[in-house]
Amino acid sequence: MLKVYNSFRWVCLSILIVLLTGLSSMMAQTVTITVQHWSGGLYSGSGSDCGDCNGAPDPYVYSRYKYGSTGTWSGTQGNEVDEVNCDNYAGRTTGGDYVVSNVPYTDVIQIQIDGYESDGFVCGSTDGSCGGFGTPNSGSNNVIITSGAGICNYSSLYSSNRENCNSDGSTNDYRVFWRYRWVYDAASLNSINSGGSLSFSVASDANVCEGADPSIIIGSGSVLGS
Repeated sequence: MLKVYNSFRWVCLSILIVLLTGLSSMMAQTVTITVQHWSGGLYSGSGSDCGDCNGAPDPYVYSRYKYGSTGTWSGTQGNEVDEVNCDNYAGRTTGGDYVVSNVPYTDVIQIQIDGYESDGFVCGSTDGSCGGFGTPNSGSNNVIITSGAGICNYSSLYSSNRENCNSDGSTNDYRVFWRYRWVYDAASLNSINSGGSLSFSVASDANVCEGADPSIIIGSGSVLGS
């Protein structure tokens, strides 16, 4: 009789694990993404002038991001650093990370770029201005969220290019390096036998990064009761 009872407990436990796994999967269909403008500058692409009337060029390069067709464009991130030669790239000096939740995990990340070579009163008007944000002419765009980075980890650097920006008799090409990370949106699992809530974002309850969908719950508690 005891053997039958133990077998029954194991069957019930297995069913519960399957149900919890399914519940976890259903709850993890959206993600939170973080996107960073890593660096930017002029590059010697299709015909960039790569010059300045006074010393090295002063490329001011900006990017913004959104997800898929339903997201709205983020605030501006960029680098405003003087005296940076062509094919050299300055780190971000303005704006903060683009962080957004409830993003479908099958969606894509899109980027737009703006840039110009800043001229002060000595050189006159700015050179090679893109005149506002626009879609990259080459490089990375529409990156599938779950294809470019593993959960919790930042992706490798992507590069995206805005080319043939023209003003004040100069044409320039601009490049942005950027990266992103994603996690499943946080969720909590309540069990009447656990004595409270097992939160997926608490290190003692889950063995993966905050906001992720754990494969193993390591919190303690009686599953079937006594």
